[in-house]
Amino acid sequence: MGAVSGVTGSSDRAIGSCRHRSAEAERGPTYSRHWLRLRPDHVVPRFSSRRHGLGHGCVDISKPMLEVALRRPRPAPNLPVTFRQLDAQTDDLGRNLFDTAFSRFGVMFFSEPATAFANIRTSLKFGGRLVFVCWRALSENPWMELPLQAALPFLQPVEAPDPTAPGPFAFADASRVRTLLTSAGFGSVEISPFDAVIGGADIEQTLKLALRLGPLGRALRERPELSATVAGAVRGVLSRYATSDGVLMPAAVWIVQASNG
Repeated sequence: MGAVSGVTGSSDRAIGSCRHRSAEAERGPTYSRHWLRLRPDHVVPRFSSRRHGLGHGCVDISKPMLEVALRRPRPAPNLPVTFRQLDAQTDDLGRNLFDTAFSRFGVMFFSEPATAFANIRTSLKFGGRLVFVCWRALSENPWMELPLQAALPFLQPVEAPDPTAPGPFAFADASRVRTLLTSAGFGSVEISPFDAVIGGADIEQTLKLALRLGPLGRALRERPELSATVAGAVRGVLSRYATSDGVLMPAAVWIVQASNG
């Protein structure tokens, strides 16, 4: 559990500015009373005082992630939040219950995204909103691309992955995202680019995160014995982005909004 807590905390800090912008989109133009947070990802829910007094549900397929979320402090002891271990793609989330469904860096991992979005829409009230944030292309995200490029000389050549396969960049193509949402019955689809500088940890903390996330993390999970070998090259890349505020690197995301009806 310590490892899970460590990576989720580091990830939350790293994507801070993206998190703040997506929270603005999540709140939207009107104040929602019932929320569903979808978290099949590595960044678990954080509570906000803006949720005080509102119905707020969090679902995750991962029990360890929910346990981390449960340990996090709430802004008020009577904040009505429920946690359920569910697969948002296939499990029953209820019908016509929520004003807003929200996910941050999670929906890209659905194995059948069209099925998942249709299931999520069923849980929304008429006029309810789906809001999520997802990564744009790897080439637009140096914080993941550059560590991978630094490590490639030490890794065995691998075939290029299917760009639509579940993973961090599965929704890099905005047109694909729009098609998936409209085919699931959503309307008023808005997909807006957002650029940020993310990070803030020191070089060693950032190195640990870089070796665990994204395409490089996937490669090293298959060949963990190479972690020490590539660490020096990755550290050298990260050091070029070291500042007095920690390692800060460019990142690029989509802020996606759609409505049920």
